[in-house]
Amino acid sequence: MKKIPFILIVIFIITSSFTTSTNQTAKTKLLVYYFHLTARCHTCATIEATTVEVLNSTFKKELNNGIIVFKSFNVDDKANEQLCKKYMAYGSTLALTKITKGKEFKIEDLTNMAFSKIDKPEIFKSELISNINLMLK
Repeated sequence: MKKIPFILIVIFIITSSFTTSTNQTAKTKLLVYYFHLTARCHTCATIEATTVEVLNSTFKKELNNGIIVFKSFNVDDKANEQLCKKYMAYGSTLALTKITKGKEFKIEDLTNMAFSKIDKPEIFKSELISNINLMLK
């Protein structure tokens, strides 16, 4: 009989942990992924830094609430191999992934835009903000 309350507590804890992770996933609407090589050039590092700057200045609330998730991945790390294949990231890649009903819906590759506009930071920021806003709709 004494084991029943203990078992109920364990079941509650396990159920709560699944609910929390599911709620976090359900809130996420956009993944912002930046892929990079181990050896980075100035341009690649600047794209990531500017992306982080835009997210922290314009989308801070969404980041803090888990609506937007930013992650950076090293393509040379074997642990990231499957994800890199999925995103076709073999070098520096900036990708947005829209999440709808908890599932990945659309991947938008912004790599070309990033490399062509990073030398004009205000244009890069403006286009990144515009793309993020479109994906959040």
